[in-house]
Amino acid sequence: MYKTTSLNLERVEKVVSDEKLNLTETERGVILKRIADIMRTFDAMPKSLAWQMRDKVGTRVRWYEEVEEVKR
Repeated sequence: MYKTTSLNLERVEKVVSDEKLNLTETERGVILKRIADIMRTFDAMPKSLAWQMRDKVGTRVRWYEEVEEVKR
């Protein structure tokens, strides 16, 4: 969940930062502040040794089980 959430927050931050997006500066500021708060919370959370190792390996190695489709 961490990886998916942080990647999506980075994407949202990029989109919201685009001046072409029809947002007021107040709206843009609120969104960017909330993203920063969430990311700071993620960074401050204690991480297990397994999490730290997974973070070092990155996406080079699949660390999850593929979900198979259910045939009806």
